[in-house]
Amino acid sequence: MNVWIGLLCLIWGFNWVFMKLANGVFPPVLFAGYRFALGALVLVAVCLAKKVPLPRLRDLKWYMLCGILQTMYFNLAIQLSLKDLSAGLTSVLTYSMPLWLTLMAHFWLPGERLRLRKLFGIVIGTAGLFVAMDAHWSGHIPGGAAGIAGKCSCGFSAWPSF
Repeated sequence: MNVWIGLLCLIWGFNWVFMKLANGVFPPVLFAGYRFALGALVLVAVCLAKKVPLPRLRDLKWYMLCGILQTMYFNLAIQLSLKDLSAGLTSVLTYSMPLWLTLMAHFWLPGERLRLRKLFGIVIGTAGLFVAMDAHWSGHIPGGAAGIAGKCSCGFSAWPSF
């Protein structure tokens, strides 16, 4: 089991490098589109082979909204930020999502209060991001903003369900 987890970590980690290299061959939007088209074809084929029912038509608008905000925009923002930033910094910025979702939860989830302890954690986490960005950003503000905004879009995708 640990070998499989290690292999999965290697694949996911190397994926950032592969996406960065692919930006030299394909425009970022086109590459993200190719990845999603291939992924969608494989997913539909697996669903059809396993006889998994496809979503009902009336639920399709929610799946599309979630797909656009949570998946499409997220991955498009990653590809765009990889144009300007290193793969490592882009992944750190992208997975800073808990910081931003903690702030969003305060406003969107009833009873989820932003107490001093959580606020302290957000401040420390954000300070760490600024340290990482100062060390590697080199004036590429749009790339960093795209990396952060991409992951925040995942939080926005859940908003209509509240």
